[in-house]
Formats: sequence, structure tokens, C-alpha cells
Amino acid sequence: MCAAEVAREEKDHFKWLSSAVFAVMLFMATWEVIGQIIDYSHRTEVTRSGVSCKPLTFHKIKSWRHADAAGLACRDLASPTFVQDTRSVLAAKRWLVLQKAGVRMRLECDLQRNLVAARCELRTPVTFRPGRSPGANSSWPKRVMYTLAMSGYYKPDRNPNWNYGGSAWRLSRSKISLFLDCPRCFYIDNKLGTARPPGYPFNLNSAVDALLKKEFNVHRADKTSHPLMKEYGLEAVPFAHAKMDEWRDALRGGVVVKHSTGMTICGGVDDIWVTPKNELIVVDYKATSKDGKIESLDEEWHDGYKRQIEVYQWLLRQSGFTVSNTGYWVYANADKDKKAFDGQLEFELTLVPYKGDDSWVEGTLQEINKCLDSDELPKPSDACDYCKYRETVGKKLMAFAPKKKTGA
Repeated sequence: MCAAEVAREEKDHFKWLSSAVFAVMLFMATWEVIGQIIDYSHRTEVTRSGVSCKPLTFHKIKSWRHADAAGLACRDLASPTFVQDTRSVLAAKRWLVLQKAGVRMRLECDLQRNLVAARCELRTPVTFRPGRSPGANSSWPKRVMYTLAMSGYYKPDRNPNWNYGGSAWRLSRSKISLFLDCPRCFYIDNKLGTARPPGYPFNLNSAVDALLKKEFNVHRADKTSHPLMKEYGLEAVPFAHAKMDEWRDALRGGVVVKHSTGMTICGGVDDIWVTPKNELIVVDYKATSKDGKIESLDEEWHDGYKRQIEVYQWLLRQSGFTVSNTGYWVYANADKDKKAFDGQLEFELTLVPYKGDDSWVEGTLQEINKCLDSDELPKPSDACDYCKYRETVGKKLMAFAPKKKTGA
């Protein structure tokens, strides 16, 4: 083959390669335009229950479904939090899980460069079909609010492994509180596997809790007193222990004790401090917004807060630690008297002492064990709204029960 033929063949090969590259680029550009046209046709503004609902158009995202997946997913399905990465594959996968589960939540997002910063928050439901645009409109949106059904979040028939007698069952601090509130609801939950329907999580409270933990962790690492301790004249520092993170994890860890009844008792603490005498102090974080300075908790409904501290004191004592009778609430009270919101809340921190008495815990655990080992349904609490609802609805539904046909 002569040099001229080789040159001609290389030239033809280059033309073919150039044509292929041009075809691919043309296809990608066409696909981009088609995606933009489709998204443009989906823009809408719908008002349902007084809520404005608008989808968004995303650069380099080809469909409304992908836009939802990339920009409006939650990192934690149980407790929706801030979303920072709109292009996250993991977030996309979780959004698809949400669609299948039908979790109801409204997503309120500010459009800032394809939702680089978006916040996700549970609120009053407005139902749309998962994964689809609510309608069509040509106006550019600035905000989106989107919801799905929450029915998938509540599982009325729990896996038996998580019921009493199952390998994964544990008696948590909250379950002890449920027993004291209503033995029947406790039995239906822990023995029969049907819990009360859960309420929406308080995301602002969770944010305050997380930030306080970070703040006290700084002093834990430095072995220094927090300014709040100094302000109240408390000689203590945050307790540094290898299991501190585990003790704070109420779902997967907590302070765990094996009781003489065979039950595993556990509870996740917010914080533990230690005095110069090596006494541990149980600390619980609380956040609210009330008028006046919070210096005491004397209302009847505060009894649950007090039992919470006492259970933690009992757990730590059973774990071999010397524990002070006095525990503390670190209370963050948001100020509502400012002239404007200006994108921030200011909190007043107070330290509220409480002298606990955990002597009731042992007797209550024996009662709980007896209740769970029994085949009889406990009596409901007089103050239990859930039991009142079940009983009232049950009676009314009897009127709709099929009636047996009597013989002629």
C-alpha cells in the first residue's frame, strides 16, 4: 500500500471519528433541550388547602422524577434533616425508597443554584402522586412544597423479633414511661406488636440538641467547664468516656443493663457531667419558646421529664458508677420578643436542677415483667386518649358489622 493510500485511509478514518463525535454531541444537546422542554411544561402553581405547590426546573436533570430524587431527598428517613447535596446518588436512592414507602412530608426548598441548600421539614400534608409533577405553568418558581402519604412510616404489625420475647426486644426508657402512662397501650405495643401511631418529629428541637452536644463536646475534649456551669457555680466538666457516643445513641445503643428479670433495660442520655469527687451528673437538653425565664419544672406534665432523669440515674448506678442525686436540664428558650426574625433565633440558656429519686424503678420493672408474662390484657389508664378512641370507634363500627341472616 502506497503512502498516498495510507494518508487517504487515515483521512477517511478521521472524518468518520469526527462525524461520530459530532453525532454524540448533537444527541446530548437535543436530549438536553427535550428535557428542558418537558420540565418547562411541568412548571405549575397549584393551591391546595392554602398551600402553594410548585415544581422546579433543574439544570442537567432530565425529568421531574430525577429532580425530586436529586434535590428533595432526606438523608434520614426517620428524622428529616437539612439536605445539602442535590446531586447525591444516595439521596436519589432514598427518595425512591420514600416514594415506595409513601412517607408523607412537605419539602420546603429555596431555589439557590439548583437547590445547593435545601431544607426538608415535616408539616401539614398536601397530597400529590409520588414522583410526578402537580401540573403545568410557565412561571418560574422560587419555592416548592411537596408531600407524600405518611402511611408507609407507620407499621402497625411489627416484626415479632422486636416484640417481648424476641431477640431484638429491649425495654427502653420511653417504654417504661409508656407503661406508667397506660399499661394497656404498653402491652399492645410490646407484647402484641402494635405501637401507638407516632407523632411528627420536632426538627428544631433536634437541631438544638445536636448543636448543644457539639458545644459540650469541645469542653469534653479540653476537660474544661462550660460557661453555663461557671455561671451557676457548678464545679463539673463534661464526662469523657470511651462509650459516650454509644450511651447517647438511644436507637442502637444507650446505657444498657441486664436486669434480674432477664429483661434488657436501656436509655440514651443527652449528656453526663462529672464532679471533682468523681460523681456523675445526668443532664438532659430541652428546647422551647416560652415567656419568662425557665428556672423550674413544676407542671404535672413535667413528671415525665423527671422520670427520664431518674431512669438514667438508675441505669448508670447499675453500671457501677457513683451518681449524684441532682440532675440538670439545660433549657434553651427561644426569644419571641425580637423585632424581626432575620433568619435566626436567639436562645436563653438556663440550668435547671432536679433532685431525683430512682427508688420507684425497681418495683416498676417487676410490674412490667409480670404484665408482659401475663396473657391477660391490662386495664387502660383513665387518662389514655388512645384507649378512649379505640373503645369509642370500636362501638360505632359495630353498627356496620355484617348481620347474620336468620332462617325463615
